Amino acid sequence: MIRRSINLGFVRINFSKSGVGWSLAPIPGFLRYTHSSQGKTYWTFTIPGTGISRRSKVKSKKARAAS
Repeated sequence: MIRRSINLGFVRINFSKSGVGWSLAPIPGFLRYTHSSQGKTYWTFTIPGTGISRRSKVKSKKARAAS
């Protein structure tokens, strides 16, 4: 069996068929920044113990410049 992710403290490296992604948790359990293997980036905000979370896509530099 191949391991699909490696957890290095507040950094996680994820492996998939489409490539390698990574995520940082500056405030573990509450906040996570994710960069997917497709190049998309997200912020995830979580309230621990409730199952409530919010995932927001980060606009690319091109999208920010166009708006």
